[in-house]
Order: sequence, then structure tokens, then C-alpha cells
Amino acid sequence: MYGKIFMIIFQTLLNITLPRSNPIQKILSRKSLKEIFVFDNIKNIVIVIQTLLYLYVMYQQEAGLIPLLPDDYHKFSEWNRLEIFSHICNIVGSFLILQSYNTLKEYFNPDVTIKKEHKLITTGPYSSLVHPSYTGVILQWVFLFHLHFQLTRYIPLYSPFKMFNFLSSWWFKAFEVIGLNVLVYKRLIHEEKLMKNHFGKEWDNYFRQRKRFIPYVF
Repeated sequence: MYGKIFMIIFQTLLNITLPRSNPIQKILSRKSLKEIFVFDNIKNIVIVIQTLLYLYVMYQQEAGLIPLLPDDYHKFSEWNRLEIFSHICNIVGSFLILQSYNTLKEYFNPDVTIKKEHKLITTGPYSSLVHPSYTGVILQWVFLFHLHFQLTRYIPLYSPFKMFNFLSSWWFKAFEVIGLNVLVYKRLIHEEKLMKNHFGKEWDNYFRQRKRFIPYVF
């Protein structure tokens, strides 16, 4: 149990401290830096609250204060293959984001912009992928959504209002995943158009020699 608690806290710290290209920030690209700062902090607060709720339900399960749901395949304190997979995804994703940040250096920007004397980076993770930082974020989402989907099943036990029970439904979970993918796709297309307009044939050659997210696959 304590090993699981340590890993959950460690993974959460990775998710809230690493720099990243946030697809949702495209919505705020015309807002002030203060508003973007507030948005980032709200996002991090939500992640921290989710982690604390997960640990609280874990404690309740261990103390026998709440029953395991009929469709529960394990306690939150236990490990299984899916748990291990989600943690590995988060670690690999965090490493990829950090490598992208260290490779881009001053060109790393959470918003989609072309800086003065901008150069097309082709080293590090960018030697194999067009968008390695996006791959890292998506891998982190695997971990966050795994926690989120486990927690939503307990909403009916804790919520005094039945109106919130829809949050535990599969159609709402599908809506969340599809919604985030739409945001990623919109930002991705915008970024690629911006890079193509700025770098021209250099970008075409760069894009032709690499896959977007998974080397040699996609």
C-alpha cells in the first residue's frame, strides 16, 4: 500500500511540475499571461485534488469503510498490469517532455508561436518524431485518465445529488477523451501550418522523414 501511495504522489508531481505544450492553452493564446497562469494553476489543482481523492478512497477501502463496487477488479492499494502500464506511460511521457524541453531550449513555448530567428530543431527526440512533447502529454493522460475513470465509479456513493451520477457513465468518459483529442488535433494542425508557412521546404523535408507521435508507425 505504501509503495503505491509513494508512486501515486511521485507521478502527480511529475504531471504538475514539468513544462509542456498544453493543447487547451490554444484557447487562451490571445489572453493575458495572467489568465494563462491562472488556467495552469487551476489545472494543477484539479490534478492534485484527484490524487487526494484517490488516496482517500484507497484508505476507505483498506479500513473497510466502503464496499468494493461489483465491477471493481482490485483495491486501489493493489497493483495489476493496467496499473503498472499506466505508471510506465506516465514516466516515459514525463521523460519525453523533459527531453523535448531540453532540446528546444529557448524555442520551447506552451503557446504556438514563431520566435525571432526561429530554427527548426531536428536533434534529440525531434530526430524521430515531429511532435515528441505531444506524445509525452498523451502518455501522461493514460495515467491521469486511469485514476479518473476509477474514481468516477465512486461518485454515486459520495455524491448527495443523483444529477452528478452521469459523471461515472461511459458516455461521459468517451466525451472527455474525444473532446481532448479534438483540442489536440486543432492545435496540431494550427502548429503544422504555422511551421510550414515559416520554414517552407525545410519543414516539408522534416515532416516527410518522421512520424508524428510513434516512430515508424504513426
